[in-house]
Amino acid sequence: MHWSARPFVRIVLIYITGIYLYSGTVFLKEIPGYIFLFTFFLLLIASIFITNLKTDIKYNPLKGLLFASLILSFAFMVSAFRFPSFDLPEEIRGTLYGNVTGIPAETENNIKAVVNIEKINDSILDQPFKALVYFDKENGKRVNYGDIVIFNTLLKTPEPPKNPGEFNYKRFLNLKGVEKIAFVKKNRFIIPGNNPANPIKYFAIKLRNKLLLSLKVNGITGKEFSVAAAMILGYDDLMDDEIRQNYQTAGAMHILCVSGLHVGIVYLVLNFLLGFLNKNKKQKIIKTILMLSAVWFYAFLTGLSPSVLRASVMVSFFIIGNEINRDKDSYNTLAMSAFFLLVLNPAFLFNTGFQLSYAAVLGIITFYKPFYNIFWIRNKFVDKIWSVISVSLAAQLGTFPLAIHYFNIFPTYFIITNLIVFPFSFLIISGGLLFIVVSWVPYISHIVATLISGMIYLMNFLVESVSKLPGSTVKDLYFPWSKVFIVYALIISLFLLISKKQKYSVFAVLFSVLTLISLQIIHKINVLKQNKILIYSAGKNNIAIDFIAGNKHVLLTDVKNLHQLEYHTEKNRIKSGLKKNYLPFDTSFYDKNYGIAKISDFVVFNGITLVLPGKKYFATDDQPNIDYLLITNKFKIQPDSLNILFNAKKVVLNDISSRNFVINFLNKKSIPFYDVFENGCLEINLNE
Repeated sequence: MHWSARPFVRIVLIYITGIYLYSGTVFLKEIPGYIFLFTFFLLLIASIFITNLKTDIKYNPLKGLLFASLILSFAFMVSAFRFPSFDLPEEIRGTLYGNVTGIPAETENNIKAVVNIEKINDSILDQPFKALVYFDKENGKRVNYGDIVIFNTLLKTPEPPKNPGEFNYKRFLNLKGVEKIAFVKKNRFIIPGNNPANPIKYFAIKLRNKLLLSLKVNGITGKEFSVAAAMILGYDDLMDDEIRQNYQTAGAMHILCVSGLHVGIVYLVLNFLLGFLNKNKKQKIIKTILMLSAVWFYAFLTGLSPSVLRASVMVSFFIIGNEINRDKDSYNTLAMSAFFLLVLNPAFLFNTGFQLSYAAVLGIITFYKPFYNIFWIRNKFVDKIWSVISVSLAAQLGTFPLAIHYFNIFPTYFIITNLIVFPFSFLIISGGLLFIVVSWVPYISHIVATLISGMIYLMNFLVESVSKLPGSTVKDLYFPWSKVFIVYALIISLFLLISKKQKYSVFAVLFSVLTLISLQIIHKINVLKQNKILIYSAGKNNIAIDFIAGNKHVLLTDVKNLHQLEYHTEKNRIKSGLKKNYLPFDTSFYDKNYGIAKISDFVVFNGITLVLPGKKYFATDDQPNIDYLLITNKFKIQPDSLNILFNAKKVVLNDISSRNFVINFLNKKSIPFYDVFENGCLEINLNE
């Protein structure tokens, strides 16, 4: 088959299609990997045979079809072997033997690490599997990469989301190859030895820990230390919520994650320092080897996270392409790096960071020059500022549809923020590289650390100032995948219309705009038609009930942790076009605008009566007729109090300690019930 320019762009698009088909099709997952392997080799032989035939136009469609089938089968094969199916019970209890394969990370109360489970109760597993294990924080701090751990606990399958729009933590872990999750109590584990799967990674982690200690010893503390650890060495476990919120609101969250920007700065610094090795072919080869070695050393030093891995692969392809002076196409080089990464791990395709990284680079490759060429600026300093603005605009144009889809916000001052953080990040990362080199030299290392700390302090102050400006973010934006694709189509159409003067692009622009308007109108109509009650599954002993009428709502809750409440409810609130309106569960009120009244334990909403008993209830001769009765642990279950259930049309259970007793009673009396804690959110649509 004849592939024109940018062959890897076509190849990676077909390969991505194959990964999506495999991940979303049940019957493909049930096919053994060796079947795909056999199919791949058959298609490969057929492709070679047809390619060697005399070129004839009638064979071209067949060649294209065969090649596409070959790439698809290869995608199925890689996915099947990369994501083997495990026939494991829902729960596994016993003495577990494993090896810590992930870098332990610190949470508020625990130390978590990915452990490769190899034995259960002295029985060696034919197919080891990974579990995410939370160790008690006090003792868990001694858990390190490569440690052999023996612990006794219960392994459980991660639960799927129980509320509409809730983050799918189970799928998130499965894409990382993690099948189970466990919590290990204090002193319930031992570490008999250390056997790291990757000695190079083990060495890099130990070196990183020494450098983190050296940063602290040389006077970098507090918020400056957490930012330095994240920016220079990729250790972001120490970052507090305030810093994260400031950087996210200002549109600079990418600065705190070692990714393409950081590896790109490493490349620029090395390219400058090794600029003298450009005189002949031999020197260029030496320069390429040195630059690749330095980039990958930095990648290992920062923990080789997915973001660092993809950035290093991307930069490596550009280094090789640039230094050997071949005619290169940036899109083809980018596609080659993406294909390489997705062969290593197809799950990267579903990683938010992977998608945003490649969208940003695509945006810069496509839009930077058109933006930069709008103005010709004589002053070099002003020209540099415009260059930074152009890069920022190009990257934002490439990423904002995806970013809004995932995070539901848009930072309005992103240009100002990037004008601040770009020069600071260059100086801080360059200073960090210098610190890595001189960390063992007294006085000099302290001077470098002091300069780094001062720059981070100033950057934190400026970013916080931007984040507190009025209207710094547009929040609660509902942006489903349909809008993401249409907006990208609109951006491409406008670009072709303006830069290429393609007349047909006018129709594409109009179609995209009309489609977006139509989607927004349909969504608005659906929002205004809402009339429902949502009883969320908000965790143990928590209550969260949403009464929705059009674009207004009241969410009654006893959840004290707002972050926990929003984890369960925020995505659905945004999708439903609602603003935050939370009220304490024990509040009594009446609001005719919402059509709702709550008095004591009774709520009446658009003709529906719901009782949320918070005390003991005793049988009386005159029980009210109610539609729904919500039983929680606040309702102390007594045999005589269950008589109240006789006049309830439906009972809703929410994490009650006497669950089996109540369910047996309800079944005996033939009373309909729904278990929110077990089955997830109950949606009561009053329009039906």
